[in-house]
Amino acid sequence: MENAQSSSPLGNHSIYCGTTRYILPLPCDELIRSTGPTTLEMFLIGAEAQFQLVSRFLPQNPSVLDIGCGCGRIARFLTSIHGIRYVGFDVLPYSIQWCRTAFDPLFGECMRFEHFDGFSKAYNPRGTVKPGGYRFPVEDRSVDLAFAFSVFTHLLEQDARHYLDETKRCLKKSGRALFSIHNTPAQGCDFSGDEHRIDIATSYFIGMASDAGLELVEDLGDICGQHTLLLRRSL
Repeated sequence: MENAQSSSPLGNHSIYCGTTRYILPLPCDELIRSTGPTTLEMFLIGAEAQFQLVSRFLPQNPSVLDIGCGCGRIARFLTSIHGIRYVGFDVLPYSIQWCRTAFDPLFGECMRFEHFDGFSKAYNPRGTVKPGGYRFPVEDRSVDLAFAFSVFTHLLEQDARHYLDETKRCLKKSGRALFSIHNTPAQGCDFSGDEHRIDIATSYFIGMASDAGLELVEDLGDICGQHTLLLRRSL
């Protein structure tokens, strides 16, 4: 096992964990930065806050879909939820490889991580699948809660609309979705930016969700620097 100073994206902060036989390791600095935070402390603080939010909307024995799971920043907290069935996916192969290596020995039966080789000019230029053609790796109407933090902040409009369509497909009738956006588009625009940062007017995003068959349950305001919305399937 490589130490915390390794330049490999599959390293970990084993110095903080001691033995990892029964303890989930921490990702290395490179993996942490790939999710946005620049320090381990920021990584854990933000993930815990988002976990607290997610956990408020989970039924008993929940089925959860983590859209853009990265190196398992929220998944590591969800391991404490009894009876959870978790699926996470991401375009970064080394993040998924790390998650499988770290989580499977401890939680393999209830947590599954899938790589989506989606094309992104900014983040995965060699990707072979267009995001608009990707089917989320879960069955129809099988998910109690889907969430995507700092994902729609990087999706072009056509791809964002597809992700909303797929979310509606996979949610149970009683299911919910938690999505975060940047909501300060360029003046005179409802949707602006590139894959490095997308901004969407809140009302426009709600309209996009409505087009996909999702409706607003609650505007949760700013959480961890992004505007967060709770949605559900339209009746």
